[in-house]
Amino acid sequence: MMDKKFEINEAELKKKLKLTVWDLDVSADECLDIFLEKKEQKGLPRTQLIAKLLNTFSWYSLLKLLGAEQAKSMLQDEIICQLFPPQLKRNYQDAKRILSA
Repeated sequence: MMDKKFEINEAELKKKLKLTVWDLDVSADECLDIFLEKKEQKGLPRTQLIAKLLNTFSWYSLLKLLGAEQAKSMLQDEIICQLFPPQLKRNYQDAKRILSA
């Protein structure tokens, strides 16, 4: 669910995605397809990819890159539970609660 007037900079998103999966044998294009739900990857579920993004980059940089609706859609319990350290997890739980109100 992308913002109607917001266009994702796919080149920048691919760079960020590839930085998050430096430890896996997955190309930037495959990461983008997984993120955009065009493809499934057995070794890298979309929820894990998003958790890696949230662990690696600030909320505000992701908000700028993805737009408000897409960024907000990443705040799912199954993703937040994968975050660390515990304080980051609490921060995103709070953000989800506030943005859902």
